[in-house]
Amino acid sequence: MWSILPHLALVGKYHNRILIETPSVIPVMKKLICLSMAALVVLAGVSCKKANNGDAGNDPGIVTPDPSGETIVVPEAVDLGIVVDGKTIKWGSFNLGATKPEEYGDYYAWGETEPKDDYSWSTYKFGTSASGPFSKYNTEDDKTVLESGPEGDDVASKLLGGKWRMPTDAEWTALRTQCTWTAQDGINGRLVTATNGNSIFLPFAGFRDATGLSSAGSYGSYWSSSLNTDGPYRAWGVNFDSDYVGSYHYPRYSGFSVRPVCEE
Repeated sequence: MWSILPHLALVGKYHNRILIETPSVIPVMKKLICLSMAALVVLAGVSCKKANNGDAGNDPGIVTPDPSGETIVVPEAVDLGIVVDGKTIKWGSFNLGATKPEEYGDYYAWGETEPKDDYSWSTYKFGTSASGPFSKYNTEDDKTVLESGPEGDDVASKLLGGKWRMPTDAEWTALRTQCTWTAQDGINGRLVTATNGNSIFLPFAGFRDATGLSSAGSYGSYWSSSLNTDGPYRAWGVNFDSDYVGSYHYPRYSGFSVRPVCEE
């Protein structure tokens, strides 16, 4: 289907990760297999500049975390015309842990920054049951959005650096209500198209519960960075299939996909 690994060039390091950048302006437009000629995914070659940390480059590329050696590809930042609280929110062209739009990528419990084999309360970082207590993001610490940065709990921010982070519930709501979500015959996901003509593809990656993977190929579950303040054992996410798109709050231990965003 798609291929979005342009020519790369070594530019330096960011928080002990090797950065390899892509050229700064490379429009990437590929037709979806099995779609009509008019249905295009426009992966705009617009990159969010990274924060002024170390000697990191400014463009998408490959981040290799140290010491694991796992390769993480930084997506293109697609302008879908989403503005929340006066800030332009650009959406990554593929999921965290993937290398192209149709790949599922990795799954994360809310507030955790590494994939794992078992997604349950017994393995959750901040608490071991729905009744709590929770060591962080609870009713007492006033933390309602995942903390970003290299030492934070926002996995997109930690792995990609710069201005990349997880979307808030408000930003997912804007994407749901301001863009057209189109189901595709023969393609397991939704094409999300903005009024400016740019698009991203969100695959039906399913979700992980305990040691299993459920609903892959028919259902998408994506985390936001927002805590459900009415019940802090849950956090907000978006879910969708071929007929439905909505948001709900889910147990924080659940293994969901992450679609990064970049703030400008």
